[in-house]
Amino acid sequence: MPELSVVSRWLGYVAALGLTGAATFQAVVRARVRPEFPEPSNALLARTRRVAILLIILLVIATGLKLMGQVQSLVEPGEPVTGDLYRGMLDTAWGHSWILQASAAFTALLVILVFRDTRALLPLALLIAVLVPLTGHAVENSLGRPLGVALHATHQLGGGVWLGTLAMVVVVGYGGTRQIDDPTRHQIIARLVEAFSPLALTGVGVAVLAGVVMSIQYVGSFSALLSSSYGGTLLIKVALLGVTAVIGAWNWRRVRPTLGEAGASTRLLRSATLELVIGSLLLGATAFLVGMEAPGLH
Repeated sequence: MPELSVVSRWLGYVAALGLTGAATFQAVVRARVRPEFPEPSNALLARTRRVAILLIILLVIATGLKLMGQVQSLVEPGEPVTGDLYRGMLDTAWGHSWILQASAAFTALLVILVFRDTRALLPLALLIAVLVPLTGHAVENSLGRPLGVALHATHQLGGGVWLGTLAMVVVVGYGGTRQIDDPTRHQIIARLVEAFSPLALTGVGVAVLAGVVMSIQYVGSFSALLSSSYGGTLLIKVALLGVTAVIGAWNWRRVRPTLGEAGASTRLLRSATLELVIGSLLLGATAFLVGMEAPGLH
């Protein structure tokens, strides 16, 4: 059942990038919003923690589905899936890596439930970013497993600082300030976006740079890029990245300078939501890529 593996990877990427975004967002709130707006900031931090709990629960679910999909990919349609198959899978190198991922997901959930300080999100996000690549192409990287994992983790962290933090601005920044009077609300949103913009540019740059290095390794040649299923899916991912970049550039050049007004906040919310929708499709393309045979590795 390859569809289950794709869904599990997509859910895992959404959760992992969202967790990185939550860690980044809480740091922005503490540094840029809390000094001037302490009470609204405390509410935003509390909401960030609640969203992070949901994201980690999603990560736990995605990790469980990943194991199910991996085991089911080994059997023919209609063939029963037995406990022996699961035990055998867990006794492989892939299974050992999965156990690390599952342990980290449950540990992250326990930590965030016990400790109310959102600063705990930063080490948790870093841990998840390092462990997620262990069941993908990173372990076959021609530069070696450590550098392969580092490249994938860097790619994921860059994407999380960009799309994950943008999602938190929309879900927590906008959603968590609805009860605040309009002038103060628009000031807070403007402050969040001003702090987020350079982070987004940095995150995109890091993600693209790491992605280019990995693409060269995994595709292998220009002809493979044009002729293989892997190359075609990669081109779809690049096209989606281009669309999100255009929307982000529009927000930065045209909408951001007008923030502080009600109309500008609404326009930004609409375009940021569209950017996130396309970003989720980008993660879907990534979920397909990870399950494909990379021509550059064979």
